[in-house]
Amino acid sequence: MIENYIISQLKTLEKDFYYFRPSDNMKIDLLLDEENGIIPCEIKSGRRTNSKNLSNFCKKYLPKKAIIFSELNFGKNDYLYSYPLYSIFCLS
Repeated sequence: MIENYIISQLKTLEKDFYYFRPSDNMKIDLLLDEENGIIPCEIKSGRRTNSKNLSNFCKKYLPKKAIIFSELNFGKNDYLYSYPLYSIFCLS
């Protein structure tokens, strides 16, 4: 349900996004297609934001930015940005 909410909000912002599953061992919830490159995004319904898939993706493809949507507050750690679920509008 949370993923559907995020996707519907991205549609209203007219953002281009894709689902990414290169193998059975890796899945990224969304890839945002932005002017400055691809931004991998993980959507978490709770406060646990550990994402082995996102970590593996970032090690392999070295994106400039990655985003986790969760119940946690705004935050930044190196290239990883954290957005609360309600704040999807901040991507505009």
